[in-house]
Amino acid sequence: MILTFSHVVLRGWRDLGIPVTADEEKAYLHCWNVIGHVLGIEDRFLARDPADARELFEAIKRRRSADTRDGRLLTRALLDYIEGFSPAPQFVFRPIGRILMYTLLAPETCAQLGVRGLKWMERIARVGLLWLVRIVNGFYGPLFQDAPGTGGRAALLAKAMLNELVSVERGGNRPPFRIPDRLAEQWRVAQAAPQRSPD
Repeated sequence: MILTFSHVVLRGWRDLGIPVTADEEKAYLHCWNVIGHVLGIEDRFLARDPADARELFEAIKRRRSADTRDGRLLTRALLDYIEGFSPAPQFVFRPIGRILMYTLLAPETCAQLGVRGLKWMERIARVGLLWLVRIVNGFYGPLFQDAPGTGGRAALLAKAMLNELVSVERGGNRPPFRIPDRLAEQWRVAQAAPQRSPD
């Protein structure tokens, strides 16, 4: 559902204390509406404004939200990826994915997705993480937004995450995740050779 990329992201930013102006919110929603239109979603199914997006998302969630095996498997794969990418010390950074899920999602949604509950130390860490995000964003967000080199550091992080994604073992007979060879060469991402289909 396209609202996951528009409304839910905006809601998450607010929950993390990241300021978004009304104009930025409308522009972001409009951007995703254009993507939805290009993907073939009828305009009558696209949210007109942030309030409409919130109402539409909640209505769809009430009718369609369910505990499914596929939802649990996708969530487990996402958490495995995040946890595998966590830097040392692992005991500090490994639970951040679950902490963020319990911060950004309702507890019943986390239960439906099979996300293990937070231990008492992780609940304390959650409070500290939220405090830290809000403080850092409040004081340093505007300072670093246009600072020289910020884009380069973000690109390095994105490249590291992409390298992890293409190298992760998917198990079974599933082929590895691949990006187009031209992009892999341009971005200097090492990926496995494509698997040949059996004749």
